[in-house]
Amino acid sequence: MVRTAPKYFLHFHVLALNSIHSNFEENSIRVLETGTFKRCKNLINLNLKENKISEVQPGALAGPTNIYNLTLSKNAIEELGPVITEGLQFTNLRMEQTNLKVLRSHTFGRTRNPYVVVFSNCKLEEIPSGLFLNGTKRKNPYKMQTLCLNHM
Repeated sequence: MVRTAPKYFLHFHVLALNSIHSNFEENSIRVLETGTFKRCKNLINLNLKENKISEVQPGALAGPTNIYNLTLSKNAIEELGPVITEGLQFTNLRMEQTNLKVLRSHTFGRTRNPYVVVFSNCKLEEIPSGLFLNGTKRKNPYKMQTLCLNHM
């Protein structure tokens, strides 16, 4: 469940269950709790841009079998690691202008074929080795086209 003003998300789990496009841009979401999207298997586009998200609990983003666009830009997220991304399958991830400082090793290790990953204008302090490794041998290497880390 999403933690914010109850009147906006009282029936969130029912509304999003069959959605393929969910846009929660410019709300006041602060926390994505474990299992928030676990029943939303058909989601293709998930936009959480310009909220106040500072915490993404383990498994909060797991559920959809293949999100094409996941947008978490302009949030207060400071850390991203494998516990948060476990079960997450995406093609394009956008996290511009976040407070992101820390990317943990193996963050995207179990993510299937990320194509575009954008961390522009974040506060990244370090890019760890093994960011895209899961500690096992992969039969199919990533086909990533773009990894954007610029700061304007």
